Amino acid sequence: MNPITIILPVYRGKEMTEKCLESIFKNTKYPYKIIIIADNTNKFERDNLIMWQYLFEDINVNIDILLRKQREGVISAYNFGLKLSKGDVLLTQNDVEFPQLEGDCWLTRLTKEVKEDTGAVVCANSGNNHFLGTWCCLIPRKIINK
Repeated sequence: MNPITIILPVYRGKEMTEKCLESIFKNTKYPYKIIIIADNTNKFERDNLIMWQYLFEDINVNIDILLRKQREGVISAYNFGLKLSKGDVLLTQNDVEFPQLEGDCWLTRLTKEVKEDTGAVVCANSGNNHFLGTWCCLIPRKIINK
């Protein structure tokens, strides 16, 4: 199993981001790494992100936190993260809380949906309380390379 790179743009929203990250740590058994791209952060936010990075080291999570001086937007953050990533990629937002599922983990289930002709696997909040938040999208590397 190759690790999935989770790209997480952040613009403010400290509490949402902490809930999102906590749900990833608690509910993900599939190998992953995280790239956080934080736009236009103030000193307090930068200090929190640096603190997160130390906490992640303690729980053995591979995480990169990239700070950008200006607010360039979520699409720019995804494109930036895609350039840094290797393997398949999960694009998400910091308001998503990933569920604890019986049997498989949420990321294992997503990867099982990737077939030879799959362009992307998308999860949206369908009201069934599996994913709380807006959406996430798993994109195979072969599609990114095209």
